[in-house]
Amino acid sequence: AGAAFLYEAQGFFIVFSLLLSALTLWLVRDRILEFLMAAGFAGVLVYALFHYHVPYSLSVLFALCAMMGVLLLVCPMKTGLGTSRAPRTLSAAAAAFLLAPCFYGFFIGSWDNAISSVVNEQATVATINLAERAMCLAIAGAAIWGLNKSRGEGAPFRPPLVILALLLVAIVLMPLGSAAALLLMLAGYILGLRSLAVVGVLAQIAYMVWYYYDLDISLLNKSLLLMGFGAILLVVYAIAAKRGDQHV
Repeated sequence: AGAAFLYEAQGFFIVFSLLLSALTLWLVRDRILEFLMAAGFAGVLVYALFHYHVPYSLSVLFALCAMMGVLLLVCPMKTGLGTSRAPRTLSAAAAAFLLAPCFYGFFIGSWDNAISSVVNEQATVATINLAERAMCLAIAGAAIWGLNKSRGEGAPFRPPLVILALLLVAIVLMPLGSAAALLLMLAGYILGLRSLAVVGVLAQIAYMVWYYYDLDISLLNKSLLLMGFGAILLVVYAIAAKRGDQHV
């Protein structure tokens, strides 16, 4: 892999690195190594998108990482070479995949917008944004349905439908990095995995602070934006409180 990278054989380097990360992820059972290998896999995907100048790469990364993260949560896998090992849920790897769009948005979001505007200069911004929002809504809806399905037939649907509708609206309106963090929070809530929910909350706070300060609008408009988000969160909290403490 190092020789391929030095001699500019980036295609071979990408394929080899992806296979090596996937193989190591399948062999190891340590949670820390599991997280690091999944993060490495996502990092190679980011490098591939960056190297080949893929337009709207954040949308592509969000779709790939969201699907892989949810699949790892809902489909327990047998890992390692031992035949006696029971299937297990790769929650640490799933967290790494769902966090990838957040970190990608932190560091390469401006580059992504520049490349996308050049490659798609003849496409209308409204049409592209609409397709991006529809993709985000479809992935989030399928992920929430799959996560609830994995809990069994008798388990109540989480979150309640009224709150779910508000959250789906929020996901559609949010930037993709923030939507990925919210999806991680929902995965932790639906499956009862507190660690995933806490990581999702921290990623959401970090991404929204960065996004807020990066907005090219006046301070008045930023204040109105924060007030609007606060009002929406208060409505969600009030509805959840009326439906029982278990949903707050």
